[in-house]
Amino acid sequence: MNTVISTTLISVLGAGLIGMLFHYLRDLSTRFASLEQAVNNLDTKVTGAIKDLESNVTGAIKDLETNVTVELKAVETQFEGHG
Repeated sequence: MNTVISTTLISVLGAGLIGMLFHYLRDLSTRFASLEQAVNNLDTKVTGAIKDLESNVTGAIKDLETNVTVELKAVETQFEGHG
């Protein structure tokens, strides 16, 4: 085969491979950006869920505290009446 033809084929194939590499790297960058956005969204959702759970638990504890206080006052009133 002629040297000029061989050099041309190698150059064209090399340029094609370099083009494919750049395309792959650009696609990979886009996917990483998308993944980063998904992780940020997940972080926001998890943080919101934790805050909601914390509010629910705090409310339940306050309700329990109120109920226990009322019950203790009722028991105290019963003992005062018998004493």
